[in-house]
Amino acid sequence: MDHHDQLEQDRRNAKLVLIAMPWVIFLLFMQVFNENVFSLVTPKIADDFAISPGTVSWVVTIGGVILGVGGAVYAALSDSLSFRKLFLFGVIAFAAGSLLASPFNLRLCWSLWPEPFNA
Repeated sequence: MDHHDQLEQDRRNAKLVLIAMPWVIFLLFMQVFNENVFSLVTPKIADDFAISPGTVSWVVTIGGVILGVGGAVYAALSDSLSFRKLFLFGVIAFAAGSLLASPFNLRLCWSLWPEPFNA
């Protein structure tokens, strides 16, 4: 690879970063927004399911950990698999988790076991 090819590759990488960065900032904002809004509705969720707010907080924490691990796994897999395959897998896993949880939507303990699929 000569110097001209390296410069061209650097320009393409810079354009990709400029395209991706607004999305990263938006998603980080939405994550923080989601956590803050969820903390406001935690007491209502606890009342609706007749559980303690601490239990609701644990569910949120477990979901966040699953999302963090899933992000790391996605980053590793995205180097070797195409975006389309990973996206299709994510959509199918989310749909499967939703279908598995839907019959149990009135019982918190039963509706949480498919949560890793949705995260």
